[in-house]
Amino acid sequence: MSNFFMSRFSLICAGLAMVGTIAGCSSAGMQEQDSAQANQSPQHKNVLFVLVDDLGIKDLGVEGSSFYETPNIDALAQKGVRFTQGYAASQVCSPSRASLLTGKYVTNHGITTWIGDKYGAAWRARGRFDSHDPANYKHVLEHSEVTIAEQFQNNGYDTFFAGKWHLGDVGSHPEDHGFNTNVAGWDTGTPKGGYFSPYANPKLKDGPDGESLTLRLAQETAAYIQRQQGDKPFFAYLSFYAVHAPIQSTKALWEKYRDKAEQQNLAATQARFEFDRRGAVRQIQDNPIFAGLVESMDTAVGVVLQALKAKGLDKNTIVVFTSDNGGLATGDGHGTSSLPYRGGKGSQFEGGIRVPYYIYAPGMAANGSDVAVPVSGIDLYPTLLDLAGIQPNSEHKLDGISLKPLLNGKQTAERPLFWHFPHYGNHGGEPSSIIRQGDWKLIYYHEDQRIELYNLVNDIGEQNDLSATQTAQAQRLNTLLQGWLKATNAQFPTPNSEYDPAKRKARFEKIKHKTMPKLDKKHDSYLDKDYSPQNKWWGSEVGSNLIYLDTQRLNKAKQAIAEKQPKYLAAYKSLIQQADKELSKAVDPVTNKTLVAASGDIHDYHTIGSYYHPDETKANGLPWVYKDGVFNKDSAGSATDWARRKAMLKSLNTLNLAYVYSEDTKYLNKAKEIVHTWFVNPATKMNPNVDYGKAIPGKADGTNFAVIDWTDIGKVVTTVQLINQNKLWNQADKSAMDKWFNDYYIWLTTSEFGLLEDTRSNNHGTNYDYQAIGLMIYLGKTLAAKAKIEAAKTTRVAAQIAADGSQPLELARTKSVNYTVNNLWALARIADLASRHINVDLWSYRSEEGASLQKGFEFVVPYMTGEKTWQWRQITGGGAKAQLNKLALPMFSRAELSLGKNILPEELDGTDKFSVEEVLTYAP
Repeated sequence: MSNFFMSRFSLICAGLAMVGTIAGCSSAGMQEQDSAQANQSPQHKNVLFVLVDDLGIKDLGVEGSSFYETPNIDALAQKGVRFTQGYAASQVCSPSRASLLTGKYVTNHGITTWIGDKYGAAWRARGRFDSHDPANYKHVLEHSEVTIAEQFQNNGYDTFFAGKWHLGDVGSHPEDHGFNTNVAGWDTGTPKGGYFSPYANPKLKDGPDGESLTLRLAQETAAYIQRQQGDKPFFAYLSFYAVHAPIQSTKALWEKYRDKAEQQNLAATQARFEFDRRGAVRQIQDNPIFAGLVESMDTAVGVVLQALKAKGLDKNTIVVFTSDNGGLATGDGHGTSSLPYRGGKGSQFEGGIRVPYYIYAPGMAANGSDVAVPVSGIDLYPTLLDLAGIQPNSEHKLDGISLKPLLNGKQTAERPLFWHFPHYGNHGGEPSSIIRQGDWKLIYYHEDQRIELYNLVNDIGEQNDLSATQTAQAQRLNTLLQGWLKATNAQFPTPNSEYDPAKRKARFEKIKHKTMPKLDKKHDSYLDKDYSPQNKWWGSEVGSNLIYLDTQRLNKAKQAIAEKQPKYLAAYKSLIQQADKELSKAVDPVTNKTLVAASGDIHDYHTIGSYYHPDETKANGLPWVYKDGVFNKDSAGSATDWARRKAMLKSLNTLNLAYVYSEDTKYLNKAKEIVHTWFVNPATKMNPNVDYGKAIPGKADGTNFAVIDWTDIGKVVTTVQLINQNKLWNQADKSAMDKWFNDYYIWLTTSEFGLLEDTRSNNHGTNYDYQAIGLMIYLGKTLAAKAKIEAAKTTRVAAQIAADGSQPLELARTKSVNYTVNNLWALARIADLASRHINVDLWSYRSEEGASLQKGFEFVVPYMTGEKTWQWRQITGGGAKAQLNKLALPMFSRAELSLGKNILPEELDGTDKFSVEEVLTYAP
């Protein structure tokens, strides 16, 4: 390997050698493995380009941060090639982004500052009192530029853009520069509506209130990847708004990093801010809100990478990850520190232009290595074309070079890199131009033509200006820089005729002595245990903090209670009476049954098939026989777990709502006791499976029919969410509960019984989907949840509902009303989860034959009004007419309120049949 590579594989082997031995641990073995991979890998055609806004070089775990947690990005960096001297083409966003798309230096495409920045005499209005007026610049990405998207598009690729654009308004959006699809990209450079829906973005439909913008962009990209059919390669460009200001996060992530900041306590030994040249620069990483924003971005990256893997495209896709400029140490919330690098976003120092820079291309020899060659954002354009086997447009001059030789473990000739920023910006940067060659960096200042020279190997923090002692080196580099500026027709700032040095000095003094102390106090408040920002954590807790309960409806009911509306006040009083009774009840765990499963383990959930009965023709009654719709009362006795499971879930629902409405933690503590007994306490907890449920004596120790028993496991999830929000767990119990949910989810989605239920074509399959989707959302598997919901359009709606809205499989059963209505309710609950958490509209789906969820409801309504007479069997509940009134009417009313859709005619209203809990859950 060439001398500027350092193989992480070798470092790992060296570490293992200290504790033992491992076969094949040698750099030669690694090279042979990479070579074999290169020979076996398919041609890598697809490209995933991930661009993060304002992510600093030290904002990732792989780059040395001990505060931020970024496992998904770290893994990508370790899998591919990590360029340890990666640079953005500019210290601010728009010019850097234009360079990524054009492969040109900023002087050659003409966008030299962020679009919207003041220039000329207009800069003076900002009260900066500077010696020069910033230069003018192009305010749009010119159509004469051939973007990388257009290159791929012209070579048969489908192109996709999601996220921040900031390179022009209408007429110069992503779709005007080579992208077939544009999600959320428009002229602005900041998320106007913040990081939680509603977004105030004309290019992005609002999600459920409180939905994460960062995750949404990832989900849109993942969905795009999932739609690929292999008929043509794709170029997907995911351009996050994160981690740009406003700095916002969820309460849960803030709590996590607030605790971590308190443990590290860096502010006790290091000043949080220092003044450098023109403003405050953050010196430590202890902002818990910014840390949460970083983690959510990393989670989103993981969603997209998982989509590639799930689709089988990870072996055929080039992945690029980088940032558009340095980190937010110098402004826009002062969220982070770039130390040991000096400065941050907008600065001419390394903290302003050094960025994470990772490329994973399948089969490249250098994968798993660090490369110390200086590279720039302008190099990604030619590199990706080269890797994809695309010839550059001969009329489009590129300033960057292909890095493919470096990716293959070879060397490239040394070259200078250039920057030009004839502006002050709003982050403390100075009008300057830069050249970097070898170990040396020279900065030329346009205010007074002075230069600074730094040796970056010996002085990464740029503290020792060597221009006075290394005069030959300084003169050589300055000559190259001035020649480049002239050759590229660079624009320069002009003297300000109203310049007042005394006023500028006074401004800096004010920053030092007044602004910085206020800034420090503000950031210190982020660590207060009682810290609570505006609008319920910037809207992140509105409507999305509970998975199974619609917070907006709960709030409406709360308001009605406060207004003493009779219906709601009566329901609330009754709820509290019921909850008070629950407080004195002993918990009845799964281990209390007397009929033990065939496993012999008292912790196994065990029931008998509800519709199975002893065979009256056999002396011993074995094996039991099936009687559809005929309930065996013995199956619900105390000897098995069916009734205690049902009672436990009912108790949790009552206690959950009692806590939500009263805010009295005694109810939540009782719910916690129940959950702890059932799922955490080793002596009494249930094993995370239902392998022995719905057993058939004489025939089966357990069946897949038991899965439907746990359709309402969401009541357990709600309790746990409330416990987590109120920090009522100790860490051991929280971990144990998390493990139980995860283990059960794995069982549900991989076991024989779980997979059988998944394939059922009637209400069993639909209720399975509801159970699985809810757990996916809770466990953060939103990509899997979205895929499951999308699949439900065909596997449930289209497959189960006929064009006329009937459900043939349910109508053929002995309790046709029950099963028809149960399946519609399961679909309605899936649709509710889909709209509130995944931004999928299941209600509006129509199959090619015209089947839809709406049609399913409309089919039943005439039988409820009496316009038609139910023709199918209904052996229980007093017959079809009675069940339509008793079961269908309130369930349809719940669906109507849950979905926010008109289902029933005005003369029908089942809300008077609601239970107390339902009145308070489904407030209109």
